[in-house]
This record gives sequence, structure tokens and C-alpha cells, in this order.
Amino acid sequence: MAPVDHVAARAYRVPTPEPETDGTLGWDATTVVVVHVRAADVTGLGWTYADAACVPLVEGVLARAVTGRPGLVSCAISAVDIALWDAAARSVGLPLCRLLGRSGTSNGSPTTTASRACSSTGACGPRTAS
Repeated sequence: MAPVDHVAARAYRVPTPEPETDGTLGWDATTVVVVHVRAADVTGLGWTYADAACVPLVEGVLARAVTGRPGLVSCAISAVDIALWDAAARSVGLPLCRLLGRSGTSNGSPTTTASRACSSTGACGPRTAS
């Protein structure tokens, strides 16, 4: 996959059909943060259920490679992660499920891991220190 040259994020508030609750909190809408990551002519798409505060985090901090932090940052990281996997699959012309090994063994366990998929297809490119 080519180096990432653009990261953009946007938050959407989606009303629920009826008020919902988990027994401690109630809500009438869900916020979804959508991330687009572009690498050359390929764009990957990722999303997470998180507060709109993730948007400046994604565009201002994660675009410069933030890793390993809990809470709100980890929600933002997950959206970027999904977008990068999508872009990697698109860059080699495969659906993401195929890049990751799609089928399972007879006991339902996956036949591959993400790192194996990367090394076997070359879609993730060489790992470099930043």
C-alpha cells in the first residue's frame, strides 16, 4: 500500500427509532465518527461509535501516528485502523474479508491472522520506524 497522504474525519448523530437505555444511561441518538484515509489513488473507510470529540483527535493527532492510548483516543484509533485495512484491501483489488483469509477451519477458527495476510499479500507494505 502507498503511504497515507490524507486523513479526514466527520461525526454524524443518528437518531434512534425509540429512546434506548443500558440500565444506567439513556439516549435518543448515537454518534458515529467516520474516517477516510487516502493512500495514492485508494481511499479506505473506517468508523467507530464515539463522541464527536474524536474528529479533531483523528485529524490533528492520529494523522501523525498515535498509538497505545486508552479511552477516547482508542476509539479514534479504531476508526483509522479500519480505514487503513480497507485501503490495504482495495490497493490489491480484494475485499477485506479475502485479504484477511475469509474462510475458517472446520472448527470455526480463522485460517489466518492480519499479520499473516499482510506478509502473504504485501498489501501492508514494509514496516518502517517513524
